[in-house]
Amino acid sequence: MHLSYKTSKYKGKVYKFYFIAESYREGKKVKKRVIWPIGKLTDVQRDRISLICKAFSDPDQVITVMNNIVVQESKPYLDLAVANALWDMWKFSKAFGNHNTNSELSTPLIAKILTINKCVSPCSHYSIPQWAKKTALSEVVGCSLKNLNNDKIYYELDKIEHSRKSLENHLFQITCRKDNSSYDFVNYNFFSSYFAGMKCKLSSYEKSKDSKPHNKQVLLGILVNNKGYPFKWDVYPGDTAADVKTLVGNVDACKERFRLKNITLVFDRGIVSDDNLEYIAENGLKYISVLDKDQIPDIEGIDLSVFTGISFDNFKERLSKQEFTCYDESLYFKDLGLTGKQRYILGFNPVLFRDERKCRNENIADNEILDGICVFISNHIESSDTHFLFSGEKIIKAYRDKAKIEDAFKHIKSFLKIRSFYVNLDEHVRAVYSICVPAYFLNKDLAERRKKIDGVDYLNSKNLYEPFRSCHYVTLKDKSSGGKKSKTVELTLEQESLLRQLQIKKK
Repeated sequence: MHLSYKTSKYKGKVYKFYFIAESYREGKKVKKRVIWPIGKLTDVQRDRISLICKAFSDPDQVITVMNNIVVQESKPYLDLAVANALWDMWKFSKAFGNHNTNSELSTPLIAKILTINKCVSPCSHYSIPQWAKKTALSEVVGCSLKNLNNDKIYYELDKIEHSRKSLENHLFQITCRKDNSSYDFVNYNFFSSYFAGMKCKLSSYEKSKDSKPHNKQVLLGILVNNKGYPFKWDVYPGDTAADVKTLVGNVDACKERFRLKNITLVFDRGIVSDDNLEYIAENGLKYISVLDKDQIPDIEGIDLSVFTGISFDNFKERLSKQEFTCYDESLYFKDLGLTGKQRYILGFNPVLFRDERKCRNENIADNEILDGICVFISNHIESSDTHFLFSGEKIIKAYRDKAKIEDAFKHIKSFLKIRSFYVNLDEHVRAVYSICVPAYFLNKDLAERRKKIDGVDYLNSKNLYEPFRSCHYVTLKDKSSGGKKSKTVELTLEQESLLRQLQIKKK
């Protein structure tokens, strides 16, 4: 049954005469017969009668009044959909190797679910099923999650960790294809996460960077390219030292597995050792780092006398006479040139100098000459005539850009809530990182996209997904008929515009 009309013309004007009709079949032909002639209708009357006709023939159509419509359920949608879209853009599901579970809740799907959670609303793994039920996650990923439970998640954590190398290779390939110059410098560092519980063999007591001496900890060693995107990581027991054994595997991976050539490894002072530096050089790679203060006086031929009697009031004059160059307001430097096969750059930070002098303890007054001093070390020693091909400014900039990897650590530790853990098996602990690192990758990507739009870095801010949180997936109910309909809330103009600028298509 439907609303139809015929037209007639009178004095040059066309008129519509409406009627209710129904279709029927006569042999192989479909015909139409008039059930109820109506006549002329206004546009509003036409639309209302058309809706009544649809309600008779379509059970999804309901005739009601506004007061009868209520919102029965409202669940977060768009923030999850954005994280899901980024996962699909980078084709992360293809990154899982031959250890996949081939079922409706496959290994890549479970990894996607855990990653979306870490991106938008981090919680412990045992809370994920409850979180999923309170969100529109099922609608976002296009799959029923009724069988999502703790046993399924813990079963898939093993498979996720077994796919780690495949995932690392995928992250490397997609970032290298996008910008191979982002691998001119590769940053490497460690950080610790404390462990809640006593049963994990991988965790152990050690000096804690988190000021949690009574908690066991695990360590993450991570490689990040010059744009701040991670592509390799390893989880170590909490008592692992940042020694040659941990660096060797990463140097080998850069050279052999990822086929990286002419790159510079940039790392923190805690990893500097003769063995480490020698191994990097022997494998044809470059390095940039800084020395611990207790290593500075041992540099052959270094003259620290210029810093005797230096103060915040006279440092500019003193350093100028010694031909120091101003890098910026927080660093003056002088290239000391070659000592053996290594190059040293002596730096003075007036801001750090003032702070260290202010906090100085009388018991260590003998070392006050080192206040505000740093020394960069590198094997970029190639020169032309009297000049190094790789300038001191480039060495300093490369080390300062290491802040990108520190952003990764800060993000993974706090915003992604990697600590404290609530899993005990070694493979499960490692799998937690194999979820958190890709989640950081996606959040980093979203932050970079948003930064291009409004110039603000939201990476370590809860505002990263804030523009999308108001768009929910709602279930509407008509109280008179009991009919229900689920749909997403209409996007605001601002949300529509932001999605277009982010190049994220709404589904």
